Amino acid sequence: MPYKNPETHREYQRLWRKNNPDRYQKQQQQWHEDHPDYYQQWYKNNPDYATVHNFELRLTVLQHYSKSDIPSCNCCGENTLEFLCLDHINNDGNRQRMIHGIGTRMYLWIIKNEYPTDFQVLCHNCNMAKGLYGQCPHKLGSKLEYRADGKQPCM
Repeated sequence: MPYKNPETHREYQRLWRKNNPDRYQKQQQQWHEDHPDYYQQWYKNNPDYATVHNFELRLTVLQHYSKSDIPSCNCCGENTLEFLCLDHINNDGNRQRMIHGIGTRMYLWIIKNEYPTDFQVLCHNCNMAKGLYGQCPHKLGSKLEYRADGKQPCM
């Protein structure tokens, strides 16, 4: 029997799942046992879904933290999307990755939590420099000096 108002039915389902988490979890487990190949078959039939969905999530998050339609590094201004990443401003990325995961899981967590302020967009070069040296050379100018043989930098 179709519901007269699908939105009312969805809200009812959300509330039921919230109020009955144990029963909902058991139902989910039973469904997965009854349909073991469902997700494999679905992804086989929709091979580009995950790639496109993940790209759109990443782009949305990078745009938000760049405060622009074209994401760019907050340090050097690099705007090649493949070079950009999220930086944990408080240098607590390892702890957050342990809790919230990486990639798509992290992007979903960020969106769900209304874009916490402890992230920024950096290019991978600036992010690595910040992690290794405490601050990007773009901020202070390079302080590395190379030995006369040109092999190893020294500080």
